[in-house]
Amino acid sequence: MKNIRINYILFDKQGINMPLNPIKATHSIRKRYLDYLSTTFHLKDNDLQRQFRENLEIPGKFIKGPIIEATPPFETGSSINDLIDEGILSEQFRDLNSDRMPLDRYLYQHQETAIRKIIQHNRNLVVATGTGSGKTEAFLIPILNHLFKQKQDKILTPGVRALLLYPMNALANDQMMRMHELLKNYPHITFGRYTGETEKRNEAAESKYQKMYSKAPLKNELISREQMRANPPHILLTNYAMLEYLLLRPHDNVFFDGEYANNWKFIVIDEAHTYTGAKGIEMAMLLRRLKDRILESKSGRLRCVATSATIGNREDFLRIALFADRLFGEKFEWIDNNEGRQDVIEAVRKSVMNISNSTWGKPHKSLYSILLNLLDSNQISEMSSKIKQIAIDKDVPEAVIANIKSEDYKEGYKQLLYNILKGDQRVVKLQNLLEIKPQQLSDAAENIFGNTPDAEENLVALVDLSIHAKPGLDDTPLIPARYHVFVRAIEGAYITLQPSKKLYLERRENVDGNKIFEIAICRQCGSIYLVGEI
Repeated sequence: MKNIRINYILFDKQGINMPLNPIKATHSIRKRYLDYLSTTFHLKDNDLQRQFRENLEIPGKFIKGPIIEATPPFETGSSINDLIDEGILSEQFRDLNSDRMPLDRYLYQHQETAIRKIIQHNRNLVVATGTGSGKTEAFLIPILNHLFKQKQDKILTPGVRALLLYPMNALANDQMMRMHELLKNYPHITFGRYTGETEKRNEAAESKYQKMYSKAPLKNELISREQMRANPPHILLTNYAMLEYLLLRPHDNVFFDGEYANNWKFIVIDEAHTYTGAKGIEMAMLLRRLKDRILESKSGRLRCVATSATIGNREDFLRIALFADRLFGEKFEWIDNNEGRQDVIEAVRKSVMNISNSTWGKPHKSLYSILLNLLDSNQISEMSSKIKQIAIDKDVPEAVIANIKSEDYKEGYKQLLYNILKGDQRVVKLQNLLEIKPQQLSDAAENIFGNTPDAEENLVALVDLSIHAKPGLDDTPLIPARYHVFVRAIEGAYITLQPSKKLYLERRENVDGNKIFEIAICRQCGSIYLVGEI
């Protein structure tokens, strides 16, 4: 069984973000998915077909959502400059001179923690932080630091130092583009992507690269198998299937044997949660074969990092550390109350709540949709005065409006909205709910607006309006939020024949003592067959 999370971002013709109605979007997803399943798995037996559709339509069984989640910014720590001054990072970070890694920008707290653990304490890590949390920097900065120090010590010869394993070529390709921008001013560090898409000869590879990107590759960007076999890159990107081939093929021995194969230091596995079950066992055995080849299976000489946005919560960290320990065959720990022996990194977000929880009451529930329609009309002229008048008409106390300084600049209405809504009891209540955990939209709507037909639409309008509301143009919105929809795949279909035919869409052995059989369906005629082994 798999859960697929669907996030939507909509744009207008000018590429500007547009509000998404999560209720309509979820309804559309649900209808299309259920229609697809009903037509793809059509049963000839009318009664069983009816049961199949009824099973699909059970609320929350195959489509869950929309779920609203607060996305406040991550807590920040030191900058790269600070870590250079502290002596943790190499001075050569300044030579990158790349917008991809500004030296004065503060790192997220979890990034700094990961960097310190890897560099100062030689720990293996699982970086279990969310989407957009900068997991790449958590392992790439220590890798670059290691390469910078080898360069400084004049031992930076060709040969792999870091292996980055991705489950899909698209992720490896994306990382290559990131490294292109990051290392374009630092030609001493080489990097290359070796997958099934990588051309054998350099001439063909350069022609393909030019067609795809309308520019030439960097001198340190190795794009052909020919180049990488002659001078193995310091950072090698591939997938686990290709790694299997590399270990087998004599032409690729250069990565693992000989003068260029003695400096392996890092193994990084992206999307580590995908390696479970049989696939996880295969990956674990593959890594052991790799370590046997490059290190004669000596433990502790590699730094191993796994990343995942969906691997589990804090209560699962002990099991996550054990999972990584078994996957890599290297030491991972999680000891409560001992930060030095905690090898799972989680993100720390700022609070959703306002500094002050003082409220002035509740406006009429129509306020949010009316103000939202005003913003969508793009009537910037006299926007602030129009917002104030609508707010007063919809039961916002005049004293609240009178205490707000008039903002006349182009987007001053955002600060005005913030100052009005921050004291709204409904907004504060939603902030409290989202501070605890993500909420089903329907549950949050009933909690805040009561059991009314328009509760969900009112909540969507409140959230959209709160995203516009900011204390300053570069500040975090009043309620930074996003919506999720989870779609579950069917794991199979099962039937009991006694006392009457009944269909189930989850695996069972028996019901009330009656045997349940797995079924298969003929795609052409809809006939049903029992699945078994002879």
